[in-house]
Amino acid sequence: MDVPFEHRDVTTVMALPGDIQVGVREIRNLLEEDNGEEEAPEDDA
Repeated sequence: MDVPFEHRDVTTVMALPGDIQVGVREIRNLLEEDNGEEEAPEDDA
């Protein structure tokens, strides 16, 4: 029986949730530093 995917494919898919978790943590840290507020627009005067 031929398997439609390889070990490499499985390990890549299994690593994705960890990568996403790291990205979400970084975004949350950035938002907490700014208290969730957007920066004021800069004047190009």
